[in-house]
Amino acid sequence: EGTTASIKPEPVLEGREVQVPGDISSAAYFIAAGLLTPGSEILLKNVGINPTRAGILKVCMDMGADITLLNESTEGEPTADLLIRTSSLKGTVIEGGIIPTLIDEIPMIAVMAAFAEGTTIIRDAQELKVKESDRIAVMVDNLTRMGADIEGTDDGMIIHGGKPLQRSDVRLDGSIAPLLVMAVPGAARYWKPAVSRSLLGRTNQRPTISFFGGVSLFSPGRSPRSRYLGFGFRQNSGNVLDEWVCSFQGAMRP
Repeated sequence: EGTTASIKPEPVLEGREVQVPGDISSAAYFIAAGLLTPGSEILLKNVGINPTRAGILKVCMDMGADITLLNESTEGEPTADLLIRTSSLKGTVIEGGIIPTLIDEIPMIAVMAAFAEGTTIIRDAQELKVKESDRIAVMVDNLTRMGADIEGTDDGMIIHGGKPLQRSDVRLDGSIAPLLVMAVPGAARYWKPAVSRSLLGRTNQRPTISFFGGVSLFSPGRSPRSRYLGFGFRQNSGNVLDEWVCSFQGAMRP
């Protein structure tokens, strides 16, 4: 009971203009990069903020993020422009009813938690273990490689933030989503302000991401938004794996 939906057909269907909001899961990478990379300011336009999917915004704000919602609209799906500025984050507890609203963004939140001061506890997220790969294990393994103080639990993670991260080879298996997630700590760790708060200079080291399988499904280096915001991807193809060398050259508000 309560699990069946019925739709009656209409005799005539007419075309109409539909505004499709930006996907907040895709925006999450740029939200995190903007919050963590020194001197950044990013304006993400027309992002969907439906409360059933926008839990990451609440968590970011609970962590002290400087995020301003501009031009909010409720015509169709709720949307807003998100103005993101570099912020000093603090740990928080993420559990219960908010988990379904941000389940796909938890790996990105784990990265932010590694940079935050204090401890972040994520509970009730056991669904992450049955994605394309066990994303809890993937994040714990790779953030540990970078020097983060993180441990996996049966239903989430515990991250003690604020520990300096180091250059590391990052290994992913079976899913494209963690590729961009793991580019973000490389951005925040290896790029620093050079000329102004919106123009960042780079150091000589960048993390190498080794990704087994599926790379041909998506080429992040071809994304015009990625290039505009300064994400750099270089693919090194070998017999066994494809490597993406990732960097982040800063974030500018258009």
